[in-house]
Amino acid sequence: MRKLFLLSLSICSVALYGQKISREEVNAKYTTVFWMDKKFDGGYCRVKKNNKWGVINADNVEVIPCNYDDICHWQLQFAPYCMIKQNSKCGVYDISQNKEIVPCQFGYIRGFPFRRLPYAEIAIYDEDEEEPKPQNRVGIIDMHGKVLLPCEYTDIMMFKNVAIVAKGGQHHPYNATNAKYALYNLEERKFVTGFDYGYIELVDYAPEEGLLCFNKGGVVTSYIDEDTPKINGGKWGYLDVNGKEQIPALYDVAKNFSDGTAMVQKGGVSSMIVNPIKGTKMQLSNGKNSVVDYNIPQTKKHDENMFAFIFATENYVHLTGADYAANDGKVFAEYCKKTIGIPEKNIRYYEDATYGNIVGALKKMSDIADVYDGEAKLLIYYAGLGATDSKTKEPYLLASDASVETMTSTGFSIRELQKLLNEMKTAYTLAVIDAPFSNMDRNGKPLSSTRGVQIVPKKVLPTGNLVLYMGCEGNETAYACKDYEHGLLTYALLMQLQATKGEGSLKDLTTKSTEWVGKESLKQFDKKQVPSLLLPQEFEKEWSNLKF
Repeated sequence: MRKLFLLSLSICSVALYGQKISREEVNAKYTTVFWMDKKFDGGYCRVKKNNKWGVINADNVEVIPCNYDDICHWQLQFAPYCMIKQNSKCGVYDISQNKEIVPCQFGYIRGFPFRRLPYAEIAIYDEDEEEPKPQNRVGIIDMHGKVLLPCEYTDIMMFKNVAIVAKGGQHHPYNATNAKYALYNLEERKFVTGFDYGYIELVDYAPEEGLLCFNKGGVVTSYIDEDTPKINGGKWGYLDVNGKEQIPALYDVAKNFSDGTAMVQKGGVSSMIVNPIKGTKMQLSNGKNSVVDYNIPQTKKHDENMFAFIFATENYVHLTGADYAANDGKVFAEYCKKTIGIPEKNIRYYEDATYGNIVGALKKMSDIADVYDGEAKLLIYYAGLGATDSKTKEPYLLASDASVETMTSTGFSIRELQKLLNEMKTAYTLAVIDAPFSNMDRNGKPLSSTRGVQIVPKKVLPTGNLVLYMGCEGNETAYACKDYEHGLLTYALLMQLQATKGEGSLKDLTTKSTEWVGKESLKQFDKKQVPSLLLPQEFEKEWSNLKF
């Protein structure tokens, strides 16, 4: 449970760090002082007198009188509000107006009141209790103390003018289970949908896209973590902020829109969809020279035996530095469809893939190889982060839920990937991996503050019909370039596909891409990056003449 911990100091030792209050003055008036961080809380002090709490400023003026049983949950660098408690009930005090703006009448007011919005969630229970009861309920007040929604609801999530409200089911800290969801407009102060949904997902950027992802027909049974529900059944679609279903509930899996596109899955097939109300920026990159994102060549080819599995992991739970990986994956998927001629139903796209997503995708590849009995062609593309274990020198792909410290259990071994792909009987399998494995990110910075030493991974030697095209060698970095808004290797490949309209040989494609990356890395970063093509000796002759 989230709590604000304050540093308690005896008044005899309070220096107050440069404030105007002297120890003698404070000692004469108050029995206890909690010094607040000057940078984050403006130098205010929480003080106690006659067994009641108040707040004084740097001039020793009581900005909140010592009338309250407790004063907590403030971040005064953002907003002048404190939560106050009296007789086990909570309210809100506005230091700037020196007045109580919400009377002490609620069991709890969640978080830091009115820090981000002129609304706050209220509860009829004490959130500090060790085990919040499933029957507890919440509501909404505005900053004038007016109740917009009474404490009749199981959960509430707010952002800007949108509130997602759950009704029925069981209350848990910060979420609900077995509830029904509706959309509430905070500005108009009314529900714009009925309680018709098994879940409505709210992320910070969703209202900017104008669409919210919803589940209809399913139910939240539990939570994987505080923010990730486990939902049983139903289909997914998208609502606008006015409550209109812009995309009906058609999909088995649906991710939130970002930059005008979203990944959805139906019947085991992943695809990209475009924001129906705002369009997409995917082919109109803001990069200075991202010409590969424009005028993607169209082919008349249509190869039913070819399948693409695209992994674009930019947003990591524990890591940063996978810049432009999502843009890499989105645009590469468009080239697969339009230029290479892979049917859309044969393209599986995984954005911010977890370890489980990778395992599931490899099972799907194996099934395809079995069914097509050696005639399937697999194109596997990965953009994101990799790392190398310092003890074994084994390289790993890092899924979105992986970390450097636990890569051997949360990462996916390149050696294991190679083994699984080698076992698949295909016409050929080409795996393109635009990721560094030197424990540096795509900007050349250490992945972990405790692991800043570059490590040279073991060489990977494919066999059979498997070709690996890696973004860099040894302890080099596979860079991402701000000017192009792509990884260098991906940009080079897309540039060659655009120039040849997808008609060139795979040998020419990789050779020319390698040459360009080597020169461009020195020009852009003054560092060498040389992609490496790992080709089985028995496949060299066929590779020389192979085309998509």
